[in-house]
Amino acid sequence: MDLNKLQKLIDEVGPENVPMIYTTITNHTVCGQPVSMANIRAVSKIAHKYEIPYMLYAARWAENCYFIKTNEDGYADKSIFEISKELFSYCDGFTASLKKDGHANMGGVLAFREVGTLRAHKKIIFLYPTYLKLF
Repeated sequence: MDLNKLQKLIDEVGPENVPMIYTTITNHTVCGQPVSMANIRAVSKIAHKYEIPYMLYAARWAENCYFIKTNEDGYADKSIFEISKELFSYCDGFTASLKKDGHANMGGVLAFREVGTLRAHKKIIFLYPTYLKLF
């Protein structure tokens, strides 16, 4: 995620008008490119500075953790478990299709670190699997 554009958006519309910040790992928008741990950490820091929930679409979390392990400084000697534990520590919740990475033959998950994470902010309407509309 472009950190400068994210900060500019928050400054322009006000944090109260940003219901959540959402990162897709691996990033489908740019042909499945991995998201660095440094970027996830930085986005999380900005989100939490303004008390904006930070969510991940994490269908390809294991693949992304492997990319972090093989491409990002400081992770070569860490296990996928250790990397995933750190990755998920930065978010307030995640959505995922469980069909990816061999979890299940169908279905998905919507998980929150704390009960009421989004309830306190907005009503959630499910439009499509793995996509949310908030209002």
